[in-house]
This record gives sequence, structure tokens and C-alpha cells, in this order.
Amino acid sequence: MEERYDYDVIVIGAGPGGLTAAAYLAAAGRRVLVADARNQPGGHMSAFTHDGYEFDIGLHYTSEAPVRHALGPLGVDVTFREFDPAGMFRLLNGDRELAVPKGMDAFKATLYEAFPAERHTIDEFLTTVELLTEELGRIAERPHLRELPQLPWRLRGLLRYGRATAGGYLRHLHASPQLTTALLGWTTGSLAVAPSRLSLPVAARMIHTYLEGLSYPQGGSRVVSEGLAEVVRGHGGDVLLGTEVSRILVDDGRVRGVRTQDASLDTVPGAGREILAPAVVSAVDIQQTYLSLLPPDRVPSRLLRRVRSYELALPLAVVYLILDRDLAAEGYPNATRLVTDTDDFDAEYAALRAGELPSSTSAGLWIASLADPENPRLCAPGQTNVQLIGPAPAQHTWWGITPGSGSTARYDARRRELRDRLVRSAERTVPGLADAIVHEETGTPVTDERFMRCTGGVSYGPAFTPSQTFTRLGATGPVEGLFHAGAGVRPSHGLVGTLFGGVAAAAAVAGVSVDDLRDAAAAGCGAAAAGTPT
Repeated sequence: MEERYDYDVIVIGAGPGGLTAAAYLAAAGRRVLVADARNQPGGHMSAFTHDGYEFDIGLHYTSEAPVRHALGPLGVDVTFREFDPAGMFRLLNGDRELAVPKGMDAFKATLYEAFPAERHTIDEFLTTVELLTEELGRIAERPHLRELPQLPWRLRGLLRYGRATAGGYLRHLHASPQLTTALLGWTTGSLAVAPSRLSLPVAARMIHTYLEGLSYPQGGSRVVSEGLAEVVRGHGGDVLLGTEVSRILVDDGRVRGVRTQDASLDTVPGAGREILAPAVVSAVDIQQTYLSLLPPDRVPSRLLRRVRSYELALPLAVVYLILDRDLAAEGYPNATRLVTDTDDFDAEYAALRAGELPSSTSAGLWIASLADPENPRLCAPGQTNVQLIGPAPAQHTWWGITPGSGSTARYDARRRELRDRLVRSAERTVPGLADAIVHEETGTPVTDERFMRCTGGVSYGPAFTPSQTFTRLGATGPVEGLFHAGAGVRPSHGLVGTLFGGVAAAAAVAGVSVDDLRDAAAAGCGAAAAGTPT
């Protein structure tokens, strides 16, 4: 007797990857359920509110064109505000300050002026950046390498530099430590990997993408997440919040659904409820998927070992602030400020990985009120909403806490120590910041692990090292009917990476090409908008 399913597809996790997969499948006519432990959609692309102030959890800037490309067929329209093209990033290191402008040529000119004796190194590095980015684009367009004619020639850069690190390549070019910081320092916060461990192709793609221009969605990342959730609901799908998936059900070598339970942190898990579907898209933490949700005897042992041994990116600590100052009125441009007192990010990251605070401090300062000035939820007129962000140790022993336990005196002291370091760094670029604080929250890796279900509190997932860059799991899992999306799989974390990963997962579920899926979703959304049957 054929089993009756509750849905065609169940998506675990309502982050942007899961929501995108669900929205495309729903628009293309599938019966879809999205389940998420939190009480709002979006994952790290959402916000929280305390004392009337709203703070975006994870998004600080993005590239407008690829976001529009992913959302366009679904009819999700977002308004963007561009960062200051004269200096999207402002890197302050000691008494050196560098503005990173929009455009490769403008960036080169800035570097030539700052480092006149290293023009050849600058040209060599940025030429390689452009070559690798072009070749990565070819792979994205043709996911099967056999479809690329004249393979060695068309991928000569990746064949040569595919296993190189960004820091190692700059050492090969004899770049000074100061130039290395100028080239990589403004990208480290988006990858949380030391230069000597960071994949050169990944660094190249990020540098090239950022130089094309950065923007922020007006209304915050929630407008993207809520827009995607509405597409799912508008096409008959369900978004089940406050519900945690405790197990992916597998029978006779294929997926048959999930078991869910109340996601309350204060509730003892019960027997749960089984929801059946022939396809499951897991868009949560990749280690959680394989080490907790899937029956271990249903996963190849080699894959289990690989997932268990992943080197993760560093986690982040974030200080959320409301200042009783209007930085826009004071003339601060819409730019992300990066403050550091070192040219040796390798030493800084090595200390953090070892569970120690380094002697140096690197911090990013993002001013939400400048990125999203018309958003009344951020703060009152005359105030400024700010976030300070920096890498942090992941070890529970350093934090003085055990998984699942409450706060401890050691944890509170560690959190305060990190908060004070980030505030002191931020005062170098916004003097008097500490005296203007009228509200603050500090989030740590422990916070992220508890509320966002991230292994080690790492929101970025597996580190982009050379050995892990091209071996990340793709859209299709090892169990029939299991698919992947989210920050831990291809193509990457971040809004753009997870949106495109969600599209790839949806296409894999539907068994069609990405182009055919986009056409089907656009037709479905157009028919729904016109009020005609889909």
C-alpha cells in the first residue's frame, strides 16, 4: 500500500536558504512545509527587539544585483541603499587609515597612492583576483565540469591556485604586512578565517564581489525573510515556527519525513509528532544535520567522519548599542569601519582558536542608522543604532560554561571583557562612543549556539580553507530524498550564498535545471498575482 504523505517537501530551517528553497518549490506547485525552532522566520537574517530597539542579527551589507536575481522570479521586491562609494569600508590600523572605494580601478588607485613601492605586487594580486573570479563564475554557470570545453585552459587559474591560501600567495609576492592588511583586512570579518588558512579563490571572489558595490535592504534583512515566507504561505505552504525537528526519518534507504517537538528551551522533549514527506531539505547547521538529525547507521561512515572533522570558521561576538548621538548629523558616511592594531591576523586568529584572547584586537563597527536611515524601529530621533563585531574563542571552557547550563560568573566576566575590548577599539573611530551609550546588549558564541542552534556558536559554518572549499557538500545528500541548503554547504554562507544555495536545493528536489525552476516559479507567482489558477 502506497504511503500517504502530508507534504511533498519538508524544509528544516527558516533561514534564507531554507526559505528560498521552500518559496521556489511552493511557487512551482509543490506542497511545502517549513519548520523552524525560532518564533520568527529568517535565521541569522532576522532581527530581535529589546526595550523598543530593533537589531539585525546577521546582515550588515550585501550585493544588490545577485539578491535581486534570486528574489526576482518570486516577486519579492526589496529597496536597497548603497554604501558610500568613496569608502564602503574604512580600515583604521594604528595611524594608517584606508578607504576602500567602489570599483576595481578606484581600489587600485587607492592602493597605488598608499603603497607606491608595491605597485607590481598590487597588480599581480588583483589580476589573479579577477582571473579566479571569472573562472569561479564559469563553474557556477556549468556545474558539471565535463561541460566546460578546453578545461585546462579555461580553468588555468583554479588549477594553479585552487589549493593556495590568500596569505601564502601574498607572501609569495613579497607583499609587506601593511599591504596584506590593506588587501585582506576588510574581508576577514566576513569569513572569520586567518589569511594563512583562507582559500585564495574564496578571498578573490569576495574581494571582487565587494568592489562591485555594497548595499543594505531598507527595513532590514527581515524584509527578505518575511517576503520569502509570504511566498510560501501565498502558494498554500505552511511555515511552522516554534517547532524543532528532532529527527529526519529514514526507511528502506530513503527519507520519509521528520519528527518534530516543541522548541521551547524550558520544555523537556516529548515523543514528538511525525510529519511525512518524500523529500526533506535540511537548511540548518550541517553538523547538526549529520550528527544529530539523521540516524547514524543511515549515513556512510566516511561522510560522518568528514563532517565530524570539519574545521569551523571562528565564531563572533557582537555588542549591540544605542548611542545618544546622531552620527548621521555629525557627518559620518554610510561605511563599515574596521579597526585593528595588528598586521598579523594569523597570530590573532591562532590565539583565538587556542581559546585565548590575543594581545591585539580587531573590531568591525556597523552603523545601522546610516545603512537603514528610514527605519523607525532602530532607535529614536537623535539616537544611533550601532553594532560592534569581533572574532571570539569558541571553547566552552574559556567561557566557563557547559552546554545547556545557565550563566556563570566566569561567563559574565568573559562577556564583559570582550565587550570592553570592542568598545575601546570602536572609540578609535568614533571618539566618545562609550560615554554616549544608553542601551546595550552583548551576544556571544554561547548565545548563538543556544538560540540559533549553531555548532560552537559559529554562524559561518565550515571554514573556507583550501581543503574544504571545493569539497563542501552540495544540494544533494547521500540518502535518497535528502537535500541540503544553508550556510554550511555550497556555495557559501551570507545572504547571497544562502539564497543561491536555496535555489540549487529546490532545483535538485524538483529534478530540473535552475533556469527551468526560475521560469516555473515566475509563472506561478505571476499567475497568483493575477488571481488566476496556478
